[in-house]
Amino acid sequence: MPRPIQYEKQKVLDQAMEVFWTNGYEATSMDVLVDRTGLNRRSMYKLFGGKQGFFIRVLQNYLEQVTPAMTAPLIDKQGFDAIATFFKQFKCFDGNRGCLVTNTAVEKALFDREAKQLIAAFYDQLEQMFRERLEQAKNNNEIRSDIEIQAMAKQLLCMAQGLGVFGKVRESQDECKAIVDSMLQLLRA
Repeated sequence: MPRPIQYEKQKVLDQAMEVFWTNGYEATSMDVLVDRTGLNRRSMYKLFGGKQGFFIRVLQNYLEQVTPAMTAPLIDKQGFDAIATFFKQFKCFDGNRGCLVTNTAVEKALFDREAKQLIAAFYDQLEQMFRERLEQAKNNNEIRSDIEIQAMAKQLLCMAQGLGVFGKVRESQDECKAIVDSMLQLLRA
């Protein structure tokens, strides 16, 4: 009878997440995943069905473990303050890794239906959070009265993802801060 596979699930997912986040999907080989996680190929295929299944599980892990801290200001704060705090926490440098969600959207969303669905669901949630905070801000006269909430929520979503891409190319936190400050100024009443 074969021995059951023994591993620390969260540790393995976190280690693989670091690899995919740093290298991207295409540049990550099974050999690197085996080396970084300590799982052998057979175990990896048995547990996740291969590299693609492993990646999807890692992306789910990122969405469950990393994004809540990023979106916390949109939950914990109200109105304009929530939006401002969300964007001011952005770092336009993170070892040039950017955001795993944004990286995946750029690298895989055109041909990977499962990854695209996960990303779309996250984008829908983020857009809804922006919409709710914008409505609060508008009701409290914290933003311009002529702002169309639906369109602006989409624009903020695009801004967040754009900053993730921008930060992979430009490592200036001063530039990032200037972009965020300019965008927030455009919202202000």
